[in-house]
Amino acid sequence: MEARARVLALLRARETWPEGALREASVLRPGLFKEVMAGLLHEGLAEARWDIRGRTQYLPAVPALPSGMVLAGPVTPVAQRVLAWLVESGRPEGSRRIAQALALPVGEVDVALLELVGLGRVLAKRVGNLVIYRVPEPGQASRTS
Repeated sequence: MEARARVLALLRARETWPEGALREASVLRPGLFKEVMAGLLHEGLAEARWDIRGRTQYLPAVPALPSGMVLAGPVTPVAQRVLAWLVESGRPEGSRRIAQALALPVGEVDVALLELVGLGRVLAKRVGNLVIYRVPEPGQASRTS
């Protein structure tokens, strides 16, 4: 159980981990590391992605939306992940940063953010050339500025 907690803490400390770097940082023998990662992936606490060279990258799973937060209208799975990440992070971010954190293409995240802004679930604010997105506070009017 200590090995699982160690790997989970490491996963949550960074957004993306190359498999080798995570295994080295966990100081677990390779067999135990694979066993722990298989369990975390199965439980939905971690996600695996592959970079352009086919190397495995691990990242913490994006939590589900909090209970009571229901999205009106048709919402894509990417939009659900983006909203869940914004809620979990609790801070405003640009689309590139969100895409990096979720290991998704920026274009997909941009489309999802436009969808969420259109539904009033996310606020957008232009700061120079950058657009910052955030979840509105309860009772706050959702509009773009």
